[in-house]
Parts: sequence; C-alpha cells; structure tokens
Amino acid sequence: GSKDLDALIIAVDRLAAVVNATDSAVGVAQSDHGRGTAHARGREARLAARVARPDHEHAWWSAYMRTRGFRDDLAERLKARKEESGLADRDEIRTFMDYIDADEGRL
Repeated sequence: GSKDLDALIIAVDRLAAVVNATDSAVGVAQSDHGRGTAHARGREARLAARVARPDHEHAWWSAYMRTRGFRDDLAERLKARKEESGLADRDEIRTFMDYIDADEGRL
C-alpha cells in the first residue's frame, strides 16, 4: 500500500545517503555512477512526483532494494561501511537494508 511505498522511499533516501557518504570518503563523484537529479531531490518531491505503478512493479522494486549490497556492485561499499561503523563482525548484515536496520538499532 501507500504506507509501504512511503517507507520504501524513506529507505531508498537513507540508502542513497549511505552510498553518497561512502563515495565522498573514497573520492567518487556522483556523475561516476550516472545518477540523475532524482537522488538530489528531497523525500517530499519524490512522494509528490511519484506515478501510480502496478503492484507488480512495486513488488519488484521492493525486492530489488532489499537485496542491494548482497553479491552485487555495492558489496565492497557495504563492507567498507560496516568497517567504518564498527559492524564488520556482524555477519547477519548482508545488504544495505540490513545495514540501515543495524545502524538504527532494529537488527
């Protein structure tokens, strides 16, 4: 539903902030990732501008975001973030969503 999508958008914002912070620490420019202005817009702008999508698209996006950092192009970045945060020994943190949950005390 709408609340699930809002929660997902918040999580994506948080994930983008984590990735951007890591990029800054290692000197990677945002343009190196081909990011557009969508990441730069605030949460409110994304909520206001969202387009009605079919349920299967929401399900796909949610599943995709829940697995970011697990054996993909962000795996090394996740490892670095865990080390910076003192969470390197937490083997249950396998994705950025897990990292966010652990960082906020839910995992």
